[in-house]
Parts: sequence; C-alpha cells; structure tokens
Amino acid sequence: MFPGPTKKGLFSGVLAQGSFDATKLTGTLKGKTIADFVALVKTAQIYVNVGTSKHPSGELRGQLQ
Repeated sequence: MFPGPTKKGLFSGVLAQGSFDATKLTGTLKGKTIADFVALVKTAQIYVNVGTSKHPSGELRGQLQ
C-alpha cells in the first residue's frame, strides 16, 4: 500500500499519510474496485505485510479488520 519513505533510528510521529484508489491495488485485487477491497477487509480476508531493510519480504504482518 505504501513503498516509503525510509527512516533510521528512533522515530515518533506520523511517517506518512495519504490515500489510494483502485489503480493501486495489486495481486489478486488488481482490476478490482475499492468496494471489493472493503468487502474483504470487513470479512478479515486482507492482511498488511510491512517490510524493512533488514527483512524486505516482511518484518510485521497483520490482519485488517
């Protein structure tokens, strides 16, 4: 959902904020609508994977509800 920016060291505050639309959906959601995305969030079928420079394929993962 968001590719950056990167921060080093201790950090407190908002790292980033914004919005996205259906053109940013990837994977099995590519070509779908925001309504499709919301329906999956409401049924806990979406997760977020957060990568770091040390673990780019995923450091944190969490279900969206």
